[in-house]
Amino acid sequence: MAYASLTPAVCAIAAPRVVTALAIGVCTIEASQAGDHDWQEAAPVAQNIRIAASEEIFSDGFE
Repeated sequence: MAYASLTPAVCAIAAPRVVTALAIGVCTIEASQAGDHDWQEAAPVAQNIRIAASEEIFSDGFE
């Protein structure tokens, strides 16, 4: 199984099965699976994920 971002400005595949949000918007991830001598290639399937704004909290350990 292979995964690819169809919207690289919004999200990226950081590692196998890990999606990293890069911006607010709609992230589209496509899954595909190659075939071999016993099985045909599977049709690619895309899934949309909405990335919305959220409050980010950072702590540097100092008060």
